[in-house]
Amino acid sequence: MLDVSAAYTAAIKDKNRTDRITGTIKLCDGETINITDDIIVNNSVTLKEQLVSGDTFEIGTFYTNQLDITVYDNNFLSRTYANARITPKYEIQLADGTWESVPLGIFTVDNSLTKRKGSIHKLTAFDDSTKFDVDISAYSGGKKDGAAAHKGSCRRCRNNACYYRFQFISELQSDSGFNGFFVRADVP
Repeated sequence: MLDVSAAYTAAIKDKNRTDRITGTIKLCDGETINITDDIIVNNSVTLKEQLVSGDTFEIGTFYTNQLDITVYDNNFLSRTYANARITPKYEIQLADGTWESVPLGIFTVDNSLTKRKGSIHKLTAFDDSTKFDVDISAYSGGKKDGAAAHKGSCRRCRNNACYYRFQFISELQSDSGFNGFFVRADVP
């Protein structure tokens, strides 16, 4: 949960609030594009966050957050959005006229889902939790098939996970949350 001011809480409850999406798109070549109302196609920003599929919680499943945004880009011939990093923020105007922002995460554009028509780009990006989708067979008690190493009981899976202490090392950015995840096995 993020800390917000009392003024933000009051503004979010107001039926006539003024809000916007801002942030940055950092391309792989290092260029940074500011996200403003000028480049966002109206009503094109969606953030899909889910914990379960339907009415059930399935053990062993994982859902990642997905950001869809459509932007105008007059330099579409010279830019590529493949693997670009999108750092969106939700901003709301407070009663005193200032803006307060809340970070929405850091997302990486999936080039296979990007669509372009002239100067309009529809970008689909996923948060860094996709980096947790790794093959753990090397850490499954020396067996090549990770599933077979844990087959049989939840206790065996828990014991193997505890034996091979995974450390999730996160690099924090001061103003925008997690910047990346790395996994390493600390084998005794």
